[in-house]
Formats: sequence, C-alpha cells, structure tokens
Amino acid sequence: MKDRVPTHPGRVRLTHVSDDLYDMRMADDPTESGTPLSKATLLKDSTAAKYGFSVSNNPTPDDIFNAAFDFVPTIQLKNVWTSYRTERFPAQSLSNAGTDLAGGTIGTYALFAGVSSASIGIADAYNDSLTRTAATKLSESRSMLACANAGSYLIFAGGYSGSSPSAVVDAYDSTLTRRIAPQLSVARHSLAGATVANMAVFAGGATTGDRSSLDATVDAYDGTLTRYTIAPLNQARCDLAAASTGSLAIFAGGGSNSSNSNMVESYDHNMTQHVLTQLSVARQRLAGAKSGYNILFGGGYVEAGSSASMATPVVDVYDDSLTRTTTTPLIEARCDLAAASTGSLAIFAGGYKPVDMSFVSSAVVEAYDVLLTRSILTEFNTPRRDAASAKIGSIALFAGGYDSDTGSSSDVDAYMMAYGLDITIPPWSKYFIGDLTAQERFTRDSTHINALSTIPFNGYIKRSFSLSGEI
Repeated sequence: MKDRVPTHPGRVRLTHVSDDLYDMRMADDPTESGTPLSKATLLKDSTAAKYGFSVSNNPTPDDIFNAAFDFVPTIQLKNVWTSYRTERFPAQSLSNAGTDLAGGTIGTYALFAGVSSASIGIADAYNDSLTRTAATKLSESRSMLACANAGSYLIFAGGYSGSSPSAVVDAYDSTLTRRIAPQLSVARHSLAGATVANMAVFAGGATTGDRSSLDATVDAYDGTLTRYTIAPLNQARCDLAAASTGSLAIFAGGGSNSSNSNMVESYDHNMTQHVLTQLSVARQRLAGAKSGYNILFGGGYVEAGSSASMATPVVDVYDDSLTRTTTTPLIEARCDLAAASTGSLAIFAGGYKPVDMSFVSSAVVEAYDVLLTRSILTEFNTPRRDAASAKIGSIALFAGGYDSDTGSSSDVDAYMMAYGLDITIPPWSKYFIGDLTAQERFTRDSTHINALSTIPFNGYIKRSFSLSGEI
C-alpha cells in the first residue's frame, strides 16, 4: 500500500447542498494519491478463505494475524525427515543397582537377571516401549553368570553366589515364568554363553572365587532343557567372549590370573567343535557382537607392564567364511566392556580404560555397521563397566554396571534408530511438532529446531505453540 502525499494536508472543499447540508471533498492537491482503503485492499474474501474463514465470518485483518499464529500450518511433516541415526534413549532404571548381571531376549522381553550390590536378587524385563516388568527372581542370587537361548527358553547358568561358584541353571519362557533346569556339570562363574540352532552353549569359567582354578567344560541345553556335556574347550579359561552366527556359537579369548588366551573355538548345530584362526591379540574380558554376516570381538585386558597397554582397542572380525581380519580399532582401549547386536550394528559400550597405571570407568559407546564402518554414538548416561546387554527388536539395551567413582549402577540405556529433523525457523517464532511420544527429545536455539524421535514424524509444525517432550 502507498500513503497519500498531500500538498495541503487536511484541506477540504465544502459545497452547499441545502439548508445546513454540505458535500465535502479533499482539496489537499496530493502529489501521490495513495492506496484507497477498502475491503479489496485490506482483506479479500479469497485471502480470508486461505486462513479458514468464510464470508459469513466477517473476518478482520486482526483475525487473520491471529490465525497465522494459531491455526495455519507453516510446515507439514508426513513421512519426510532430514536424517536418521542410532541414538541413546533413557529407559526405566533397574529395580536395584547391580553389576555383573546377565541379559538376553525371550519373547517380547529383554530380561536382565543377577544380584544387586545390596545382595538383592534382580530379574527385570523390558518391552520395546522400554517399560520395566518384574519377573520371578533367580532361584539363587548370583553374579558373573552367563545367558543364552535354548528353544523357547532363556537360560541363566552358573555364576558366583557370594561365597562359591554356582552350578544352578534357571530358565524363563516368553511369559517370564521361571523353571529350574538341570545344573551345570561343573559349578563355575565368569563363563560365556551363546546360542546355535535351538541349543544354549555354556563354555569355560572359573571354579574358585579368586580365579586360581579354571575349567574347560562345555555344557549345552536343548529346547526341552536337557543338558549335554560336549567336547571341552582346548584351553581352560574364564572371562571369555561369546557370539553367535546362527549356525555357530563362537568363544574367543579369555584367560586366568596370570595369562591370556588367543584361542577361538566354535560349536555347530551338531555340537561339533571347530578351532578357528586365533585372535590377533591374546586377551580376556573382551566382548563379542554380530553385525550383518560379521562377528566382531573388541577390546580386552592384555595385562602388560605399562598403563598404555593394560587394555587393547583391537577389534578382530570373523566373516561368514570364518576368515579373520582386523578392522578400525575402538576409539578407546578398554576391557570389561559390553556388546550388543541390533542386526545391522555391533555396539560396544562402556568398560574400564587404563589411566596412570590404574583403571577408570568409561561411558564411550561406538558401533560397527555391516561394512565395518565405525561410528561414535551418544555416550552412556553415566560411565560404567561390566554392564549387561540384551536386544529387544532392533533396540540394544545396556543395564547396570559399576562406576569406579559412584559404585554399582541401576542405569539402563537403550540404543535405537532415531529419526532426525533440522528446520530453520524465524528467531521470533515458537513451534510445535504433532504426534509426539515421551521418548522424543528436543533441543532448540533462536533459529533452528532440532528433534529426534523413535517413530517417523507426522503432523504439522505450527507457530505459537510450545514444544513437547524434553527441551
């Protein structure tokens, strides 16, 4: 619109009509006549309709300004996002703080079991909404146990009861009902468990609390919870790592108080033992996980003479032909780390890292994809080592553990695919994203809105609304 620019501001001409009636017209001799004031120039019906008003509403320009902030979508999101990545989301804490727990998947649950730092049994199950459910506790509270699937059961075997190694075996079905299975042939702790076909295989372990006596026994359980004792490991050892390809249960590394092992052995569906190419570095307290067709074994304790070499960042990879290679090392050398598989990612989390001839807990989390490309994920909420891991759907969960500064932890961190959004907005605007869940997280500055969600974004972004979720 243009202003009227008069030569004689305010001048009018009066023309007598009759009695005291006069006509008046402008006589200001404008150099610019300006835009006339009318409905056509202030608010057309067609413009009002775009904001949801009909002619019968008789909207004013002020109504339109309010509608622009309160009702009109500026951006509609429907199955369109700018980025996605694996991101950390907090889950409900464990019922009690605990370390050296074991975890696995049964039915629609990820189940963590063991004993708390206060000698209280833990059996906490999580669904894919990260909601915690209490399960029947283990028949004997114990730590440093192992876990694997056998048919329709998730089996927790062995461990340390607080005074001696245990041979107890507990099995849970998909309803979280617990059964007592036949005991291990040898009581032991710090053993490893893996699944092949429908068999749970438990290997190695220590038969004394101080790890001065080790065992090479391998026990297997089928879907009926029948126990078989099969060919032992070629080298007795504890604190070994286990992973499964589906057709093989693989056990790698391990050691004793005085030596480390580079042995790698596997068992197929017939429980036939195979010796694989040795690890590139002998070590114990390492972790194993699967990414695509690759099995990765990362980190570990090498027990060398200087702080710089007490732990290793080495990651050994066994492909589908069981050929061993090494890939990009962990960003931080550490032992007592946890590992979990989401199908496309092998995630290594937490652990103990050497600092000045001692160890401190780590919060570092990193992942390897099917091409063995390493990425750094959001760190744990708190640093800790000896966390337990489990998978539910495509979610990897890490529960409990021990922090060298604060002690046993009840934290549960979940890693899953997050849909990302990054939109530039006017600095004076406030926005709302529709259809949000409690697991969505937001950060905002004056010109951008950044959001992460576990589900695709749908709905509208509108002005004059507050952001939902954690800001």
